[in-house]
Amino acid sequence: AMAAQLSAMRRRLMATEARCLSLEAEIRDEVAAEMSERLAEMEAMYRQRLDGTGTEERHHEKLALYKAHSARKAERDATSSHLQLVERVKEYERALVTAEEDHAVALCKVEAQHAAHLVDAHIDEAAELSKQQRAHEEELGRVHAAHALELARLARQ
Repeated sequence: AMAAQLSAMRRRLMATEARCLSLEAEIRDEVAAEMSERLAEMEAMYRQRLDGTGTEERHHEKLALYKAHSARKAERDATSSHLQLVERVKEYERALVTAEEDHAVALCKVEAQHAAHLVDAHIDEAAELSKQQRAHEEELGRVHAAHALELARLARQ
């Protein structure tokens, strides 16, 4: 039963890890898509506002800085999310180790109880066999006595 629980916990852990990784990938894709949209909107807005080449270059530089800053922030956010997922996986692994240890302790207890039960069963069986042996010996004694009487009777005749 504990082995089945352990196996089920491992399957759930792997499914959870896969789901977390999938969610992380989806979130990264969504953030990247949103950032691309925002950057495209900002770029379009800045292009509309530009009226001269010097100003346009300055705006392009600012836009490039904003894009770089936004990309670094998105990467930090994604890394933070990934680290949180890694920590959750570590927690699951620690829980799994604890469950395995608990399982080993429970298994030792069950094995000890089983051994004690077997000893008790063997003692009971040995007592029953001794009782049967005494009954057979008594019966054999009666048969020998009857046989001796019969031999004595036959000898007198």
